[in-house]
Amino acid sequence: MSCTSPESTPSPVSEGLASPDAAAVPITDPAEIELLKGQLSQQIDGVLKTKPAVDAELVYRVSVAKDGAIVGYKSENSAAVDRSEAPLSELLYKPIGSRPPAEPLADFRVVIAPGGTVAVTPW
Repeated sequence: MSCTSPESTPSPVSEGLASPDAAAVPITDPAEIELLKGQLSQQIDGVLKTKPAVDAELVYRVSVAKDGAIVGYKSENSAAVDRSEAPLSELLYKPIGSRPPAEPLADFRVVIAPGGTVAVTPW
């Protein structure tokens, strides 16, 4: 007997993250992670300058490819889930062709605080 029920709790919003079946190879080189962290910080700072300040801390898990492209992000706290538009949405890579399904990625924890400060740390 099969019983289906609607999802009762909202799941975090995720944009562009690969399905769990496509196992991406993590980027582990510390120098490369530091370089990607700097690129990600610059991209986010550039976008936040044109956005209104946030009123609550927003936490995201962001996946970045070797070329610095943001290929996915996931809201990690309720304030980020509740926002109608994530500050990161316009930075998300828009595919023209296709990216390799298991390309190396680095995941970062991005915290956007009220006042506009951004903290980026390896996940």
